[in-house]
Amino acid sequence: MVTISVVTPTRDRGTFIEAAIDSVVGQSVPACEHIVIDGASRDDTVIRLQRYPHLRIVSEPDRGLYDAINKGIARARGDVICLLNSDDRLLPGAFEAVSEAFGRDPAADAVCGRVRIGEVDAGGKDTEIGSPAMQRLRAGDVISGLPITNGRFIRRTAFEQVGPFEQAFPILADRDFLGRFLLAGLRTASIDRALYRYGSHQQSLSFGAAAGQVAYNSEAIRLAQARLTRGTTDRARGFYRRWLGWAIGYALARGLKDDAFAQACEASAGARSELPRWPAEFAAQAIWHLSTRAERRGRPV
Repeated sequence: MVTISVVTPTRDRGTFIEAAIDSVVGQSVPACEHIVIDGASRDDTVIRLQRYPHLRIVSEPDRGLYDAINKGIARARGDVICLLNSDDRLLPGAFEAVSEAFGRDPAADAVCGRVRIGEVDAGGKDTEIGSPAMQRLRAGDVISGLPITNGRFIRRTAFEQVGPFEQAFPILADRDFLGRFLLAGLRTASIDRALYRYGSHQQSLSFGAAAGQVAYNSEAIRLAQARLTRGTTDRARGFYRRWLGWAIGYALARGLKDDAFAQACEASAGARSELPRWPAEFAAQAIWHLSTRAERRGRPV
């Protein structure tokens, strides 16, 4: 049976953190450890954490969400990493299902189940998302879809192979990592059940207003350009051409022009081999995006 390390990054989430921890404690198969990386919270987060003596707690300033996650992964001892946000929770039986899935497919680099999205206080109805194709992960999911990052339980060896989350991309580091995971030829096995629940609220980094469209799209352009220049295979260059073409076209369609957009268009026009003629790349990704829209809407539960 695989061992699972849970990594929870947090800062000023005292209102939510105990529900996240309790969702781990309540699993029928226990985690081998739960590591909480607290970014020097100013609220009562640390006081609440100290009520749980089994936690491995690090509380110190950090450089943001993905720096905290990297610290946790570097300390992890389990075979598999579970990334649990402090305002989310695991669904009952998640660890048992993950352990069984790795047992059935020991060569898998990750397993992924469906996820639910609802108000953080669990009021109202949830939406469940995650077709088998989404769970297995496609290039389009990384570029413009929903890669359901936290529904993925990833082997620690995959992080060793692919590398940590990139601090240069504070908004899109998860998509950047999953793109590298995909390009490395690593494989995800799907699970026919929901494993994880995202809690939506105004301060949520996943669903709140923390990152505007301009900042998000600007980083996508910068990320795709940076990775494209480092691409060493035809597959990698094709992937990042598609991503850059989508980001440029999306900026134009949404009126999100900024310095990153202008620089990308200038570079695209001036390079024939490495950077794309973005309209064709945008059109191809847009067709995929529209054809998979129903998957992203999920279903009420």
